[in-house]
This record gives sequence, structure tokens and C-alpha cells, in this order.
Amino acid sequence: MLLGLTYAEFVAVIGGSMLAFTPPEHPANNDSKYIVSIGTNAKDKTPVGQDGFVTLESRPSEEIRWGLKPLYVAGLSVDGAGFAGVGVRKDYRWKDLQVKPFTGPVLYQQSLRNFESNQLLQFRTGFDVLYNVTPDVGVGVGVYHISNAGITSASAGIDVTRFTVQIKY
Repeated sequence: MLLGLTYAEFVAVIGGSMLAFTPPEHPANNDSKYIVSIGTNAKDKTPVGQDGFVTLESRPSEEIRWGLKPLYVAGLSVDGAGFAGVGVRKDYRWKDLQVKPFTGPVLYQQSLRNFESNQLLQFRTGFDVLYNVTPDVGVGVGVYHISNAGITSASAGIDVTRFTVQIKY
């Protein structure tokens, strides 16, 4: 459970907000961004990710459709887990405050030393809340969940709470 919601409810809230709401037009919404984050796995029952995750994301400004934009991500945990994937996001902005929900598939491995194909395909869903400290840099907090929604028993089941830095490129 993430934020008191089941994974299906969390995905419905994030996905529903991305499809139902159109962000207000703002010129700065058209800037491509990198996001670097560090965070910790909020679940204590998962054997990996307890020591933290480092995540790098590229968020190009091109719109795909319906206000959705692409997202490319890679992440590593200190104790050897890793993931890489693509997704879609939507950017909402009110003055210097930004809310950025996202979702998409990732290729995940609990241990990068021992490849296990039964847990490879997972899904990553979450959101970030950022504040612009300069026109090119924002800081904030976020949360994301990596799971395969119980399709197999090899679900990652990781909830990461993170601190983010966003840099315009």
C-alpha cells in the first residue's frame, strides 16, 4: 500500500489525473528537464532498496498526445537493485510550484549481479511536487511505486520516497 491506497487505486488516481485534467498553458512547461533524485524504500518488508535509490530521469518537452509527455528513467539502489524504463507524464504548474504525475513500464532487477527474468517487467507510477528556486533549477519531493500489480509473485513492491533536483536542458 502506498499513501494508504492499494496499487490499483494509486494507479487509478495518478492515471485519472493525467487524463482528466489539462495543465494550464505556461511557457516554462515547454522546457525539457533532467531530474536527479535520492530516496529510500518506505517498505520494510522488501529485502532490497532499504539503503536508498538514486534515480536519473530525462523529461523531454515534446507532447505525445492529450498533454502527455515522455519520460525516460534509470535507477539504482545502494544494495544492488536496478531499473530502466519509459513512461508518460503530465506537468502541472502554478507560478513556481509544479506537480508532475507519471507512469510507465520498467525493466527491474532485484540484483544486477544475478539476472532473474521472472521479475523483469514491472510498472512505475508516482508523482513529484517541485518548487522553482531559479528559472533553471527546481527542488522538491516525490514518491513512486514499482510493482507488477501482482501479475506474478515476483513483484518488486517498492515504495520510494525521494528528494528531487530538476535541471532545465
